[in-house]
Amino acid sequence: MIPVSFCSFRKPADDTYKMAPRNSGRNRISVQQSTLFSIYSIFIFLFMFSESYAQTTKRWVPAGGGAWTNAANWSPSGVPAANDDVIIPVNQTQPITAIPSISLRKFIIRGNCQLEGANNNSMITVNDSFHIVSGITVSYGLTTSKFSITLASASKGLIEGSFVQNNGTPSGTFNSNGTLEIEP
Repeated sequence: MIPVSFCSFRKPADDTYKMAPRNSGRNRISVQQSTLFSIYSIFIFLFMFSESYAQTTKRWVPAGGGAWTNAANWSPSGVPAANDDVIIPVNQTQPITAIPSISLRKFIIRGNCQLEGANNNSMITVNDSFHIVSGITVSYGLTTSKFSITLASASKGLIEGSFVQNNGTPSGTFNSNGTLEIEP
């Protein structure tokens, strides 16, 4: 239905009055431009939203440790990227090494393991949740390099198993800016 304010009355040859849009050509163009702009804006918003919140769940594959930076050690293949969810699903017979500084969305450890940083300042920052399941022992850091894990301010951590910092110089750190719950 066309609003009355945008219409004018005209008298056709058969003496019946009909409503017709005023300046119909100009109004039609602006509606089309407006519609195109709206559609374009929606696509831009969806693209930006999907890029900023895209994450993948990466599962550690081997049971014998290995380099975090080896794409073949992860399923799906490829090293974790910023904002990914990372799961260590099984016990490790050797350390998981060469862990770079990275921000993860979730970090879940379901198998005994030792975590070693790639260099003296390697740090995992967890932005959503960190969990060590019951009965699991996780150790981190080496005597030759400092390795840290930090819970961001909005994150939650739950340690139901054991979380052991290896002694030595330099040592590692565990920082909790969020909520950390430790259960026996």
